[in-house]
Amino acid sequence: TQSGDMGERIVGSIQYKEIPPSPGSSSTQHINAYFGMLAVDVDQQGKGIGKGLISTVESIAVARGIETMEIQVANASEYLLRLYSSLQYRVFGKIDWNAPFLTQTSHFVLMEKKLA
Repeated sequence: TQSGDMGERIVGSIQYKEIPPSPGSSSTQHINAYFGMLAVDVDQQGKGIGKGLISTVESIAVARGIETMEIQVANASEYLLRLYSSLQYRVFGKIDWNAPFLTQTSHFVLMEKKLA
């Protein structure tokens, strides 16, 4: 949250959960961490809020003894693929995305980061 003249408001959010490792993951554990649905208010982007949220969920995973974080990124999201690569996430696979509303062939890029 952020405090200001208009009171407190939510400026970012992230989903964290624990999942079985995806096929192709280099994890040797029975559980990986996963984050998704990262969102930052457009007026607050570029201020480190998203990276702070990612760092927080990575710290939670490490505190719970989890060594690998996974994410799924739509292949069309080139900016996010570059961002996550800069944060030491590496590509390990893909999942086809065949939704009826899509006008072109798409897939999710599977990425992971060793946390410990």
